[in-house]
Amino acid sequence: MKLIRCYIENFGGLHQYTVDFDEGLTVIHEPNGFGKTTLAEFIRAMFYGFPRAGKDLSKNPRLKYLPWQGGRYGGYLIFRHGDKRYRIDRSFGDAPKGDKFKLFNEDTHKEVKDFGADIGQALFGLDSDSFMRSTYMPQLRDTAPLTTDNIRAKLGNLLEDTGDLGSYEKALQKLKDKRSLYEHFRGNGGSIHEAQKKISALQQEIELCKSKQPLLSELTAELEATKQAQELGEGALQRVRRELSAATTAEAEAALCREYEGLCKSKADTAQALESLVARYPKGVPTWEALDTASKTLDKYTALEGQLAETPADRAAAETVAEQEARFSQGIPTHEEFTAYGRTLDRLMTANTELQGNALSPAETQQLSQLEQLFAEGIPTEEVLGQCRAQVTELTGLRHSRSALELPTGDTLRLQGLEEYFAKGVPSAEDIQHQEQMLNRADEIRRENLQLSAIASSAEPTEAPPQKKFHSLFLPALITGLLSAAAGIFLLVSPIMENHSLIGGICMGLGAVALVAAAILQNNHSLMTKLQSQIPTGGMTAAQRSLIHENEQAIGVIESTVAAFLEDYPTTPNASLRSRLAELSANCAVYLPLRERRDHLAQQAAENDVLTAALTEALHKALSPYFDTILDFHTALQTLELRAQQFAQLSHKQREIAARNKGLSAEIRDLEEKFSTFLRPYCGEVRDYRSALDTLRRDADSYTAAKNHLTQRAAALAKRDKELEALRKAHQDFCEAYGLTIPMGDRQQLKAVEREAEAMARLSGELEKAGKALAGFIADHGHKPAAQLKAADYDLDGLKIAEQELIAKQNTRRGQILQLEQRSRQLRGEIDRIPALTDELTRLTEQKAADTDSRRLLDCTADFLQKARESLSASYLGGVQGHFARYLTRLTKEEAAHISVNTDLEVQLERMGSARALPHFSAGQTDAVHLCMRLALADALFEEGSCFMILDDPFVNLDDHHTAQALELLKELAENRQIVYLVCNSSRV
Repeated sequence: MKLIRCYIENFGGLHQYTVDFDEGLTVIHEPNGFGKTTLAEFIRAMFYGFPRAGKDLSKNPRLKYLPWQGGRYGGYLIFRHGDKRYRIDRSFGDAPKGDKFKLFNEDTHKEVKDFGADIGQALFGLDSDSFMRSTYMPQLRDTAPLTTDNIRAKLGNLLEDTGDLGSYEKALQKLKDKRSLYEHFRGNGGSIHEAQKKISALQQEIELCKSKQPLLSELTAELEATKQAQELGEGALQRVRRELSAATTAEAEAALCREYEGLCKSKADTAQALESLVARYPKGVPTWEALDTASKTLDKYTALEGQLAETPADRAAAETVAEQEARFSQGIPTHEEFTAYGRTLDRLMTANTELQGNALSPAETQQLSQLEQLFAEGIPTEEVLGQCRAQVTELTGLRHSRSALELPTGDTLRLQGLEEYFAKGVPSAEDIQHQEQMLNRADEIRRENLQLSAIASSAEPTEAPPQKKFHSLFLPALITGLLSAAAGIFLLVSPIMENHSLIGGICMGLGAVALVAAAILQNNHSLMTKLQSQIPTGGMTAAQRSLIHENEQAIGVIESTVAAFLEDYPTTPNASLRSRLAELSANCAVYLPLRERRDHLAQQAAENDVLTAALTEALHKALSPYFDTILDFHTALQTLELRAQQFAQLSHKQREIAARNKGLSAEIRDLEEKFSTFLRPYCGEVRDYRSALDTLRRDADSYTAAKNHLTQRAAALAKRDKELEALRKAHQDFCEAYGLTIPMGDRQQLKAVEREAEAMARLSGELEKAGKALAGFIADHGHKPAAQLKAADYDLDGLKIAEQELIAKQNTRRGQILQLEQRSRQLRGEIDRIPALTDELTRLTEQKAADTDSRRLLDCTADFLQKARESLSASYLGGVQGHFARYLTRLTKEEAAHISVNTDLEVQLERMGSARALPHFSAGQTDAVHLCMRLALADALFEEGSCFMILDDPFVNLDDHHTAQALELLKELAENRQIVYLVCNSSRV
């Protein structure tokens, strides 16, 4: 299947976002925070929706990707499956019940039912978690294993055959959970452990209950003894109470006589005191209301009499009115007038201040003068400045690129050395090849002589050894030469590193040497085979010796010719002709490209210099009228633009200031005339308007306040005198009504009358109360007792003490009895529990045995499932490991023999003879392993090109070399597989 397009209405931070996917590699290069991971999650949600989750934001994608800007939550995804194009349309709610799913045939635009809402399971044969573990490579590594039950089932081709296999993890987890109910895998816990704890506790509890039977017998005996003592104490208490009752009756009769005499005396004393006070008021005692009114009259009179005495403020008010009356005879300015003229004065002061300060600063004035001199002939136009900016930019680029138009130091030194080496000329490639062929011929002749000598020296005839078609070192030398030559050509044409030309030339030379050596080895081998077939086996003949001598002469001629050819090129002393010729060939391969590159760079540098000089002259001509010396065109241009802008701004500001000052001067004259007209009647001619206005305001306020004060005082004095006369009349009426003589204002005499009235009221109440008490006593007892009765001979206090002691003892015994009975009931109840505890002990023992058998059965079942799973995993592990090793070797050059993958697809790499897990390696190495494992898993799960992959910036920890290798690998994979590559850094694009 292939992705075609996705449209996101609202999903996380993405809003109305559209992506069209390519058939192969789709690169989405966006900055951090754009929403690349959000896009990957959207694609997954289109196929699988959202899982049910809690409120934890990190584990709830529905909550995590709620639209930031609100609106419809969802979008659509168009894909091709087989020969049809489909469009998934999903929208999501706050809860699963609000989700909506529709599937359309994109060609007919009709809704279809080819797949249900769980379309991802139907298309890929994987659940959501397995899909994300196989086709999605996140930036942050997931430490969880890649394998799931669903992935294992698909790898084993058992999705359709065995429905239970896909639930292996769930089944195994349920077995473990069920087993943990019986006994925990670690520590104590489970029903077996709990049953054993309860069994031990029950055994201890039964023994404890049995140990309490002797104690119950002791408590029963003690309880009987305490009850007998309580019965004896109750009889003694009844006897004491009868004696105490008789003594109490005698004491009560004596108390009645004493009470009657006291009541009679209290009534007589109270009546006598009341009569002495009433005699002092022949017209009656004043009532409380009259006394209260008289007291208030005196208080008010005293307060009014001390009020309104003449004060310094009264005298000052009179003086103020006398002084200012003539000045304000025609009227006093109102508050509104003062407020209005105050605002007018504020405006006058503001205008004067603004007029004084509304001018260019000394620095601005000086700057404007300097700029006027600078631009005496006019300000440069924007067109001229724009042209200068373009020329400065171009000049800067030329200067920056000038340094790149020279050979690196290493290449320059190498070229100088080679020019000395080839001072007498550079040989052609054909000449060098001819010399190599001559040396090859000399080597062939020399080997022919050696072989002739070796065969002739054999004393006994020997059987010819089996002949081989190629020399044993021919193929290694040939492959080495081809690879070195290819690497040299690549380095010469691709400037991927410093000194690439030098290294490329060396590689070319080594390749040429290796190829020549391969040819020599094969020629020698062919010659040797030919000679062995021709030489007899019985010894050296005269013809053979003659042939060897002729060969030696030919070798001398060849080597002399080659030595004469190499005399023009200096080399290491005592070096062989072969090595000198190889050195010459390697130096030619390096020298010619370096010389060509130097000449090309020199031509470009000359063109750069000419253009630089022309731009420099043009800029000097344009900028020299404004500067005496120009050190940097860019700085000078910026300075000129700034000064032109400043000159325009200062000129405009100067014109605005002049116009503003003219208006302010006219406004100030009008305001001063208005003020003079207002103040002249009160102050005459003044110059300080603020002071005159403030003084006039204070004088007017003082005059008004003083007049008001005098008017109010006169009214208050008249009112006070009238109230004093009324108070004197009320006091005189009070004294005449009760026959009293109390001077006006005598507070002490009035207080004495109040105290006597209070005493008479109190004595009247006490007399009435004493009479009622005596009448009540007679009513209760019939008559006055004839005489005080004599008390019987009883020790009343001693009897009371004895009664309390007996009651305390009885209460103590009663509490002891209650405690003993409660303790007996408790012990009896605990002893009665022994049969029930014994039954519970039997039940728990049987339950523990049953749970132990269940736990053993669950362990066997789980072990069986694990072995079955390992057997299944081993069936597909080889294919996955093969794909993985191929990718990892391609990316990191890791040897396949050093790679191991277990059935959970966990990787180990061999280092120093030991297999080590991924946590031992760097983040970059770990990322490379994870990438290769995802690719291998996708190869094993899906047919070639049948499913896409999403890579979310997985190369962030790789170095430059491995990043380049990974990107190349992606390009190759994208030829047969659709890949969506999300990246934020341009170096990894």
